[in-house]
Amino acid sequence: MTEQPRARGEGGPVDLSVVVPAYNEEDRLEASLEQILGALAARPAAWEVLVVDDGSADATSAIAERYADRGVRLLRQRQNRGKGAALRVGVLASRGARVLLTDADLSTPMTDLDRLWPRLDRADVVLGSRAVRGARITRRQPLYREVMGKVFNRLVRLAGAGSIRDTQCG
Repeated sequence: MTEQPRARGEGGPVDLSVVVPAYNEEDRLEASLEQILGALAARPAAWEVLVVDDGSADATSAIAERYADRGVRLLRQRQNRGKGAALRVGVLASRGARVLLTDADLSTPMTDLDRLWPRLDRADVVLGSRAVRGARITRRQPLYREVMGKVFNRLVRLAGAGSIRDTQCG
């Protein structure tokens, strides 16, 4: 019998909540949850994973529910309200002293948690970004998506997001 990780925050405080907004992610959610749970199982900290189904029309919720016994909690929004709304729901429901936001496609891999973790003691907010020096992009998006993302991020900065260079990176 294998020992269960100090997960799910059962009976005690939670060190890390991982919030995953998901909209029609049935094709990738299972693989992503496996990677997330694998990365968290290696950590001594107590954790929880929250999947926020943002009104999906596919099996996203059913897949997340299959992971309930492994520390995944499903939160459902009846209709699609957008990524920001899904993140808000997840963060408000989280119980962790620290909250990690990650996309369902794991555009920022969970292995980067090792790079972020030491910084969490020195800052209130730590952001991962594809738009900073030293960023490692191992799988590029199609050119039109990169251009659209840069234009969108520029508009967000002009609208008041200050110096945040990549507002959509998980």
